[in-house]
Amino acid sequence: MARPAVKRQAVEYVIDHYAIARRRACRIVTQHRSVQYYRSRKDPKTALRARMHELAQTRVRYGYRRLHVLLRREGWSLGREQAYRLYTEESLQLRSKRPRRRNRQRGEDVVDACNRLVATRGAPVRIFVDNGSEFSGRLMDLWAYHHRVQIDFSRPGKPTDNSFVESFNGSFRDECLNLHWFESIDEAKAKIEAWRVEYNESRPHQALNEMTPAEFADQHRVLKTSEGIQPAGN
Repeated sequence: MARPAVKRQAVEYVIDHYAIARRRACRIVTQHRSVQYYRSRKDPKTALRARMHELAQTRVRYGYRRLHVLLRREGWSLGREQAYRLYTEESLQLRSKRPRRRNRQRGEDVVDACNRLVATRGAPVRIFVDNGSEFSGRLMDLWAYHHRVQIDFSRPGKPTDNSFVESFNGSFRDECLNLHWFESIDEAKAKIEAWRVEYNESRPHQALNEMTPAEFADQHRVLKTSEGIQPAGN
């Protein structure tokens, strides 16, 4: 059975296309006339919806939970369920599937990047990598042997072995790298730095109880000070 809102649209369609009376159109669609004439008196939340759109346009990878946190910070009074309802009504849902990436980072590229790092910082004792072909190939193995670097591989199918960096890399790619074209090194530095500031000072983190890393660090510093422990570096 169709919902009254859908039937209301059907009634208006029949009236417009067949030029019949509203009473008859309601009878054809089996819509009660009182329901057809009813207009909701609820606040449409126009300003709130507009602000949600503004936030979603500048933070395209934020779901309704993070948008809800940002709106609450700005002083909007709304619950999480209401935020979800408005989020879905405004069709702001994220795509359920990520586009497939055809170009994969090659072993040659990894070795070139490692050589640049060695030239500026020296060779590390060991590096921790996953089991991607760019890391487990012959070129990377020869590079590690030449520089006397030990390669530690995570267990296959166990991203939790390096969960912190896996989560960060996913956020960095979704919220920064996939959203911009970098036409120069300077432009890349500027946009990545802007994202870093956003990540540390504005972005809510679920693991930190929706606080930002900066807020969490401040809270930790205050807690240590209240316990009589001098923060490191002072």
